[in-house]
Amino acid sequence: LNSAQMASLQSSKPDRLAILQEIQEKKAVANAMKKDLLTLKQQLQDLKLAYTASVSQLSAQLQSLNPASRQSKSQAPQTATEEKKHWNDWQQKFPPPPPEKRVQWTQPSQKDVKVVTKQLGRHPEGVWEVATRCPSGHPQTLRVYPLKEDRRSKKRLPHPTYYWLTCPAIISQIGVIENDKGCARAKEWVLADEEREKEYKRNHMQYAAERFHSLKLEDVKFVDTLSEGMRNRIKYSGIGGSAEWTNFKCLHQIYAHHLNSNVNTQIHINIYF
Repeated sequence: LNSAQMASLQSSKPDRLAILQEIQEKKAVANAMKKDLLTLKQQLQDLKLAYTASVSQLSAQLQSLNPASRQSKSQAPQTATEEKKHWNDWQQKFPPPPPEKRVQWTQPSQKDVKVVTKQLGRHPEGVWEVATRCPSGHPQTLRVYPLKEDRRSKKRLPHPTYYWLTCPAIISQIGVIENDKGCARAKEWVLADEEREKEYKRNHMQYAAERFHSLKLEDVKFVDTLSEGMRNRIKYSGIGGSAEWTNFKCLHQIYAHHLNSNVNTQIHINIYF
């Protein structure tokens, strides 16, 4: 190397040393930040554990202040079936009628079939008979058998609508009431009084009992072979298949029951008239 090249190497050596020193300093800073990050992560984990413990402790304190929350699981209904029985176990209040008083299903006349088909705009499915008639003698409500054959599967399935309103004049009038928040107003009126609550609950229980007791004896045994859900629809659901007695989902079905019963006259007169 000539003297110029030697001078160039010597002058660049301090620059490389400075760069290496700067790199070492940045590595030291990065390591320090990494340690700080690990420390923050541990602190966050500790805070999370402390928060969980505090929430559990507070929940236990609130539970101890509420006696109802200490009710054991064995005291509460454990299944949907037990809950249904809790509100709609009608079997003691409405025992099976004697054989001579069971519903004797009869075929409707051809005239009634034509009138009902015109009233509904279609032929009613399943087994049915005329339950009540208007003053002019036309079908007013139908009584429908609780089992019907499914068109697709051909299996016999529950049909929880036991009383079916067909009179066009009444259907129209109740439709006007329903469109004017009739279901909500009816529910508010019934639930505002304890005696009305009891009477309306009894209506559901009577409806379920009448529907189940209308089954032919051989079909009572058939219902026991169905799944729990299907069996409950026939045995425990209320008016029109209501899952709970506080339901007011269809005033037409409630009124159809009224026309075939004397236990809910007061409720329906107050609601509709």
